[in-house]
Amino acid sequence: MKAHALMTGHATEIVRLPRSIRDALPPALASTPRVYAKDLPLELRDEVWRQFRAGVQPLHDTGKLGAVLLQFAPWIRPARNTPAMFARAREQLGDLPVAVEFRHPSWLEPERRERLWDELRDHG
Repeated sequence: MKAHALMTGHATEIVRLPRSIRDALPPALASTPRVYAKDLPLELRDEVWRQFRAGVQPLHDTGKLGAVLLQFAPWIRPARNTPAMFARAREQLGDLPVAVEFRHPSWLEPERRERLWDELRDHG
């Protein structure tokens, strides 16, 4: 199951958000065509993750979920906040199995590769 765009650094169209999230948007965001998670209040970001997890939980419970694919945006690069980004995803997804796709080539540069594998292992 591919994770929602707001979970991986992509923008999403406001009209594609669940009504409960659209209705809770600050007026300045509600009038825009697209939004990024970084622009949302923290409680709405958490709600996106919560609703996604609740939606896929039945697949997990019945053994039909292979993994949640976190396909990070091509402009997401390794940075100081990388460990926190992984920890947040793991916390938000609980025990759901996770697969990660990095689309920026810098993630697999030789000097970063081993540290990346270690961080991913640390966060399951």
